[in-house]
Amino acid sequence: MGKTKKTNQGFSLIELLIAITILSIIMIMVSQFMSTTSGAYRKSKKNMSIQTEAMQVIEQMSDTLMQADYVRIESMDGKMYTITKNATGKNERVVTEDTSKGTVDYSFVPDNYGNYSKMGGYYAEDRKVIVDYDNFQIVSETGDAYPISGDAEEGQKVRSFRALKTGADYSYIMPSYIYAEYSKTRDDGTEATVHVIFYFTPANAKTGTRSVFMHRYETTDPVNKRSLLYATAKLQVYTNAAVSADGLLTEHVVDFYLSADSEGNALLTNILFEEGGYQYNAVETINFRNSNVLTVRPQKLYKVKGTGVTTP
Repeated sequence: MGKTKKTNQGFSLIELLIAITILSIIMIMVSQFMSTTSGAYRKSKKNMSIQTEAMQVIEQMSDTLMQADYVRIESMDGKMYTITKNATGKNERVVTEDTSKGTVDYSFVPDNYGNYSKMGGYYAEDRKVIVDYDNFQIVSETGDAYPISGDAEEGQKVRSFRALKTGADYSYIMPSYIYAEYSKTRDDGTEATVHVIFYFTPANAKTGTRSVFMHRYETTDPVNKRSLLYATAKLQVYTNAAVSADGLLTEHVVDFYLSADSEGNALLTNILFEEGGYQYNAVETINFRNSNVLTVRPQKLYKVKGTGVTTP
């Protein structure tokens, strides 16, 4: 009996096509999986990056402001806002202009602002705390609105931080700057006052985001140590030089809203950060160590709401 000779004819064309098709399907599935995984990683990295930056900015502000003995805030656009959650139940905020509050053409200051104002070239002793409860404006003992003639910032109105809260509801402003002071003892034992300015630029025309700068400086002059003159001069310098990187905390703020709980002695921040299309909304409370930073109770005089009558 003869042996049967076997020949290796290889794959047929049909078998080869089937193998290529199966391999292509597997490669497409692997590619899609890798693309999805890579996209999720990039998104997670971007989200983590903007969250980390937001937390660093908040931490810097909190660590600085919580030491404050005095704080003053000016509105950027002269408006007040309310902030609520989306009606659909999603965790999205809705910012609405509160037209009932009118134009905010003034700064927010503590009730004892009069004791921080320079009058007639000298710093007076503690003056009476007077708040007009009709509009929360700070007034002098003669009924004049601060700043009055002789004060450092002629013509700029001031309101108590109390104006930012009505009942349980908070009104928010967009600050152009936050100015704060706190005391420190230097290594050589001398006392100094630290002045801090957080400055917020208007929105960039291209990116739509704002930059936040922080500037700190010290004074030891006992006459000027509680003065806002330094803040006014420094703010002008920083405003003109804000395009530099000096003191830059972030350039990724879409908007920055601020309110105050005067009785709770805290500032409320609601800040929206954005980088590369990814957003993070930071809602934080900054508590002060000093119990009289935002306001003190008008223990001597106040104006009764709606009557214009000053009551001892």
